[in-house]
Amino acid sequence: MTNCLYCESEHTQVAYTGVRDYFFNNVQESYEYRRCLRCGCLTMSSSITDDELDQAYDNYYTHGAAYELRPQLKGPRARARQAYLAWRFGPHSSCFTRLLAWSYKKLNKSLDSVDSVGRFCPREAKQILDYGCGDGHFLERMRAFGKEALGVETDPKCIRRARERGLEIVTPESL
Repeated sequence: MTNCLYCESEHTQVAYTGVRDYFFNNVQESYEYRRCLRCGCLTMSSSITDDELDQAYDNYYTHGAAYELRPQLKGPRARARQAYLAWRFGPHSSCFTRLLAWSYKKLNKSLDSVDSVGRFCPREAKQILDYGCGDGHFLERMRAFGKEALGVETDPKCIRRARERGLEIVTPESL
C-alpha cells in the first residue's frame, strides 16, 4: 500500500512495525501500520487475503462449542425489559411502554448492563448496517429497539448461525 485509503494521498510513512494481533494471531506473525501525513489516517500496510481471513476465524470465539448466546427472557419481565430498551433507545414510545419502562427501572438496581446494550444505537436511526456482523448478536439487539438491521459478513459459519436465528445477512459481494 502506498496511497492513503481515506484521502488517497501518496504521502504516508511507517508508524508502527511488529504489531501483533492477539485476537487472530494464527495468521501472520506481525503487521506494519502506515500513517497518512495529510489526514492522519492509520492503515495496515498489507491486506489479509481471503484464505488468511478464513484461517483467522477458525479459532474465533464464536466458533467454539461452548459459545452460545444467552437465552432470551420470556414473560412479563422480558416485556418490561424490552419496554425499557424501547423507551431508552428507541425513536418513540407509547404511554404503556413508558409505564412498563418505569416499572422495570424501579425494580432493577443496576441498569448498567442493560444500558450498555444500546450505547451504539442512535435514537434517531431507523436502519442499522453492521459490516462484519459475525453471528448477528448486535443485529438482534438493534432489532429489539425497533430498528431495521442488516448484517454483512464473509464467514460462512457466522452467516449460517445468524440466518438460523432469522437475521438478514448478506455477503459483501452481494452489495
